[in-house]
Amino acid sequence: MKPNPTIVANFRSLVEQSRKTKSDVTFQDVNNALLFLKSQREHQARLFARICLPPHSPCSQILIERYNPLTSLTEEERIRKTANRVGLDVPKEAE
Repeated sequence: MKPNPTIVANFRSLVEQSRKTKSDVTFQDVNNALLFLKSQREHQARLFARICLPPHSPCSQILIERYNPLTSLTEEERIRKTANRVGLDVPKEAE
């Protein structure tokens, strides 16, 4: 995958600016940019793994549980949590 030229240009300008000014703020900007790039790389790797892994492999199951926590709930719990998410309450069933 080819890096985005705009991101590369902005990162280079940040590094050059930090070399010239030697300011703490600019140094922090460079560290933030590095953290952003690392996070983007991890996100893309996880997204690729989620798309390309067989559906019942252990890795895909870990990703599904991490990003969709409702999968491990019972149907009743899932309905209640989904209703709560949109601001509704599930009525109590008559005995």
